[in-house]
Amino acid sequence: MNILLALVLTLAPQVVLTDQVNTYVIQRNEQIGSATSFLQEKGYQMKAALGLYKSYTLTNELLVEDEMAFWFVQPFSPDEYIGKKIQVYWFEVTNHPLEKRLEQYHPKGVSVFLFMSGNKVIGGTSFPITEEPLYGGPYYLDGSNGSRGEEYIKESDSWRKKYSPPVHNRK
Repeated sequence: MNILLALVLTLAPQVVLTDQVNTYVIQRNEQIGSATSFLQEKGYQMKAALGLYKSYTLTNELLVEDEMAFWFVQPFSPDEYIGKKIQVYWFEVTNHPLEKRLEQYHPKGVSVFLFMSGNKVIGGTSFPITEEPLYGGPYYLDGSNGSRGEEYIKESDSWRKKYSPPVHNRK
């Protein structure tokens, strides 16, 4: 009887871990399904679903450092997502407005990065796929607001002031 109990206790963590992995896979599949539906509703043709690009908890620090350019082009304030987990999924699509807008660069499609909170698409960015490298910032999902140039320079100072953590005087 003790051997059976020892065996059950030994295998129990694996069963729990398997359940956690299955839950993770189900959540990821639901997110990919939601993201794919979102892109199809926009009329984009799917070339490739490249999967989870990155996942993070949005913080003020990220909004003034690593993620600033990506959140700056969103047509909404990121405030309600601070402290929430964000998953970014990467897709390659065609039939996207950037292909026409930047046709002089002969794009071979568009990379789309969808920002998700839970199973909901909340925003994202796009960038043309070209043979020659293009320089500049990302575009919003629909190809607008990209590389806002002078506007970026003017507004980035107020953005940094709003999202930078307070500086405490040290003695």
